[in-house]
Amino acid sequence: MKKIATLIFIVFLSIICSIMASADNSIWASNPRLLQKNCVISVKANQEVRFTADDLERRFGLKVGELKGATVTALPKKECGVLYLGEAPVKAYTRLTRSQLDQLVYIPSSEIGGVITFMPQSSDAVTTNLAVNVLADENTAPKLQGASYATLQNVMLFGLLDISDAEGDPVNISVIKSPQKGSVEFENNTFAYQPFPNKTGDDSFTVVAWDSYGNMSADAVVSISIERSLLQFEYADMNANPSAYAAVKLAQHGILKGEQINGRYFFKPEKQVTRGEFAIMLLSAVNGDKKMPPCVNTGLENDINIESWLKPYIKAAMNLGIIKEKSFDVNGVPTRAEAVCLTDRAARLKAVKMYNLKAADAGEIPKWALQSYINLGAYKMLDLYDGKAHPSNALTKSYAADLIWQLYKNRNAK
Repeated sequence: MKKIATLIFIVFLSIICSIMASADNSIWASNPRLLQKNCVISVKANQEVRFTADDLERRFGLKVGELKGATVTALPKKECGVLYLGEAPVKAYTRLTRSQLDQLVYIPSSEIGGVITFMPQSSDAVTTNLAVNVLADENTAPKLQGASYATLQNVMLFGLLDISDAEGDPVNISVIKSPQKGSVEFENNTFAYQPFPNKTGDDSFTVVAWDSYGNMSADAVVSISIERSLLQFEYADMNANPSAYAAVKLAQHGILKGEQINGRYFFKPEKQVTRGEFAIMLLSAVNGDKKMPPCVNTGLENDINIESWLKPYIKAAMNLGIIKEKSFDVNGVPTRAEAVCLTDRAARLKAVKMYNLKAADAGEIPKWALQSYINLGAYKMLDLYDGKAHPSNALTKSYAADLIWQLYKNRNAK
């Protein structure tokens, strides 16, 4: 009979773990019609579990300060473990205040663990089954880093948070404190933040990460500065585009501007950019509006194929060490990897030896471009909106804008 009970619990726990691995905790909070929620916490064998109101609040999928208390509606069998309030065992249907939740201690009496059922006292409360998973070996919590971002009023922001788990367990992120001047949605470790109409100023939100064993990271804060737009126009084709902020900032600084068609401005984010065009963009970010000295012959092997008006720019890029090749196809479209290398040269970054490039497709980056990716990543000049570098993709105007804006900021940093 005991073996059957153990088997049932293991099956139940596996279901919970699969839920934790595949679904974000926020779906429960955003759908109050769900009748029940499952979560898990893991502990090493022969260790007790000490609860806190803050910890339970996060596991229940509630925002900071929402949990006023909870009622314990079901307890595990004594052979599995005992839940204590201070030194007294907790009985079923005991109602606990928030401060009393800080006094809860669960002591497993076997390797099975147990399931405790709570009814949280909050506006979005649902019955919650908390499974205590007893592990033979310790499983560590994931690590989540906060970040700072900037966007413009009415311009959506896309960001990526740095997250890691030592054991490689599936990890999810939950918002525990919502922003006040906008809304945020997560997909894995990427997020989209939409400022409320015409809002400006500083905003922030707080998140935590947890793995499939219920281990939670420390709180991480994402700070956002919503700037007032200085332009008298908006790009009609940059709505919800991750590069919208870079495109507007480059226009503000007179580095790169879109086209006006019938009174509306278009950036044309998917338009491919040639090597010659990108070289001019790099020079604009580095030299500003400095005039190029005349040039009749660049000295490149394919100089005959370069138009006269473009030669001064190419020669200037050669003098600055941006172009080092013997031949430079100005009319060809470079890959993203090529553009990253050219940006690295323009920024004159020192080679970074120790940096963990967290791009899901890092293995696809050519060896000759890897150091440039590492350099830009270490100097926070690499935007990976979806967690990938896409190094073999053709260079588009939107990705060029991202690189040029990061270059401009780096060269003009105080």
